[in-house]
Amino acid sequence: MKVNLAYTSVIGLVKYARQYGLASDEAAAMAIARRGMNLSENIPGSITAYLSVKDGKHVWSQWRKLNNYCKKSGIKRHSFYAISNWESLVKRWSEQSAQSKRKR
Repeated sequence: MKVNLAYTSVIGLVKYARQYGLASDEAAAMAIARRGMNLSENIPGSITAYLSVKDGKHVWSQWRKLNNYCKKSGIKRHSFYAISNWESLVKRWSEQSAQSKRKR
């Protein structure tokens, strides 16, 4: 069975790594398996409050936005496992992004 692997590593880090004590590759594999079972991977509501994505967009647009924040943050990938509250981190990233846009 083929599935689209888009954003599975981010989904795994946010939703499964800390909750189940998984490494990032194992958490991504869990997201892939869920996708193979046609299960949805909605982004947690506490995070979506800080992602400026238009209503009606596919859930992957939210994951893409979060993925971009993760890449720009400079935090090493293995450190994401220790994040207990993604909400505060995403809030800080979105505020920094808004400030940098204002400076342009």
